Amino acid sequence: MLKNARRTMMAVLCTAVAVLAQETMEPTVEGRLLSILRARGVIDASEYTELSALEKEMRGGADLERQVNALVAGMQDAAPKLARKAGKGFEFATADGKFSMTLGGRIQTRATWNNFENADDKFNFAVQRVRIGLDGQVFDASWKYKVIFDASGDKVTAGASTSTASFTALREAWLEKSISKAVNVRMGQYKTPYSRQWLASSGGQEFVDRWVGHGTFAQNYQPGLMLHGMTGGEKSDLFEYYAGVFNGNGLNVQQTSGGDNRVLEVVRVAVNPFGGLKYSECDFAGGDFKAAAGLNVWSSNDPAFDKADRSFGGDLTLAGHGLYLTGEWHDRSFANGDPDNNGWFAQAGYFVVPGTLEVGLRYATWSREGATTGIDNVSEILGVVGWFADGHNLKIQLDAGRVETDNLGSTPDMEEFRVRLQASMIF
Repeated sequence: MLKNARRTMMAVLCTAVAVLAQETMEPTVEGRLLSILRARGVIDASEYTELSALEKEMRGGADLERQVNALVAGMQDAAPKLARKAGKGFEFATADGKFSMTLGGRIQTRATWNNFENADDKFNFAVQRVRIGLDGQVFDASWKYKVIFDASGDKVTAGASTSTASFTALREAWLEKSISKAVNVRMGQYKTPYSRQWLASSGGQEFVDRWVGHGTFAQNYQPGLMLHGMTGGEKSDLFEYYAGVFNGNGLNVQQTSGGDNRVLEVVRVAVNPFGGLKYSECDFAGGDFKAAAGLNVWSSNDPAFDKADRSFGGDLTLAGHGLYLTGEWHDRSFANGDPDNNGWFAQAGYFVVPGTLEVGLRYATWSREGATTGIDNVSEILGVVGWFADGHNLKIQLDAGRVETDNLGSTPDMEEFRVRLQASMIF
């Protein structure tokens, strides 16, 4: 019995030593211990042989388990990572974090009812926007890229009906090198940095769409080169700037020999006295107030004239405690002598149910100074109710109000009451 007890004790001791050896990575500890015990007569030859065989068996199993665990861990570490980023899409990234790609999209469907005073009513359903995009980094976080396609096509009118062309338009495609938060260089096609509301995504608007004069002053997407960054303050987000040069011919249009040969120069500066404020409308956070003030200017030479088209504008925004206030004003002159355009808008929104139900109001107007024909003035006053299930990522908006267009000459004025219902999803 004593002999059996001693064998059991030695087996337990060898097991403990094997575990210790596995943790300390000492491959000969068990064998050395058995040799010492044999030399001191604690165990006899047959016991030494038996326990040595058991030690080898145990060590083989421990080594195999360790090797399998290491192999599995290595495979897990080397496998690409997949994660969902709210409002951005699905991100694929290498294990070392050097390369990443986020694939996402946006769908906006809209129903519009127009009640005209001097014409028949109209009712339309439309797939307003279908955007598919990918962005990420290559080699390291300082090299970024972005590509966005518009799959909704262009609206084409044929007779009394309007259809959508079946092709995809390239909206954005750019590469960017980040030297620091204050210095970033971007080249490709993207939004010209003019007007805060234009820089905010169409999927991040407080109303169904931007203000009525937006297309008169902002310069759409353009191919070009831009320097931008933020600096100052505790988080280096007190001041921000954008300075770029673009083709100036519009979306996906390149300069050609003997062609338009425009050059569009755009500069925007902004200050955020209480910290950076995102280019997205509505105050979902409901925290302390933040404010932003910006100035923009663009100039585009017109080869047919000695002058350039120019626009100057500014914006003010305040957001906090569920309240969002923003407004802009702009003034544009034309090289060809067309009447100057000026316009402004102001809008306010407030979450009556924090982060979920918002109501808002907007007034906007733009006019052509000294015009003798065509449009003289356009104005809109709209109210909106928005329901947000997941911020701007899933929302339903209903806006309604009066839009008036004053015309000059023989063209009659147009007055309408417009109602728009839009469902928007970002994934």
